[in-house]
Amino acid sequence: MKYQVGNNKDINVEINTDIFKLLYPNSNDALSEMTNSDRIYLMMLLKNYYLEYRDKLNIDKDATFGLEIEFEEAYRDLIELNIYSMFDDWMIADDGSLSNGGEVKSPVLSDTKKTWIDLDSVCNIVNNNAYVLDNTSAHVHIGMQILGNNPKYWYNFALLWMTYENVISRFLYGEYVSARPRIMEFAPPISKDLIDDLDRLKRCTNKVTALYILKVLDGGRGRHQSVNFTNIADANKVPLYKYNTVMNKNTIEFRGANGTFNPIIWQNNVNLLVKLLEYAKSSNFNEEVIIQRLKEIIQEDIPSNLDKYNRIYIDEALELADLIFTNNLDKVYFLRQYIKSGEVSTKPLVKSKRFTM
Repeated sequence: MKYQVGNNKDINVEINTDIFKLLYPNSNDALSEMTNSDRIYLMMLLKNYYLEYRDKLNIDKDATFGLEIEFEEAYRDLIELNIYSMFDDWMIADDGSLSNGGEVKSPVLSDTKKTWIDLDSVCNIVNNNAYVLDNTSAHVHIGMQILGNNPKYWYNFALLWMTYENVISRFLYGEYVSARPRIMEFAPPISKDLIDDLDRLKRCTNKVTALYILKVLDGGRGRHQSVNFTNIADANKVPLYKYNTVMNKNTIEFRGANGTFNPIIWQNNVNLLVKLLEYAKSSNFNEEVIIQRLKEIIQEDIPSNLDKYNRIYIDEALELADLIFTNNLDKVYFLRQYIKSGEVSTKPLVKSKRFTM
């Protein structure tokens, strides 16, 4: 499962930009309103487009995030030597769930050119000295200050997550079309639990603090779920921790992503998750559309296994893209990683055909 990332040494393709003749990158087309024939054409163009690494994502300058790059069967000494000789603020830690592995933990990051240059270097170091195997994941921590102390924003985020968790989960599988084998142990989906708490969450929005509604979202399940709400210290503070001093305070942790050493996948995951949170506080938040979609989900039998999370739901994916992204470039990057090459599998950790440069 080891492969080169951050360059084009192992794949001989030319970037096909025909998709941007249909969707101008800086425009904001309503993809969910496309005709069926246009959707089919869009899917064809997506499969011929390979994602590139970006200099910036154009997320809010005040949004902060941290990354945990897990690895297994590693030459640990070489990883430490390279990381610590190049960086003062990236740390390496043990993880008991990994086989002869560990994790590289970033400092607090923001959307700057330096962040993405550093991430590319770190990914290449780990990729050259370790493997992505069955137990590795790719956790993303995002600073709580995006939503702050407004309980309505957190309710909006919960609505988004419970409605589109199946789409988000397949997207976060990254280079794979299915989840890692132990995801139900360490990061199971939470949409069913959130739906069960929907009335309680709705009643909370105007009467309680964000800290209280976060406890409702946690539901006593702790950190081992797809979204970990237990790291909150003060929802209004920018997280100023370093990983070797105060661990993961003031962050919402997303735990559902499969492990990866591909910086394009890491960047794409950050972009989706930050913009989900940013949309939850947007004045354009479309609760009517989301509730209508949620009603359809509630009418169905929500599975306790991951079958629904492995399948492709074009209508829901296009709808989510239109809701949270404000330009076609972001939508294309999201849809390409979500659809991958159209493969579907119920077996754990099945590799997709490559879709990044």
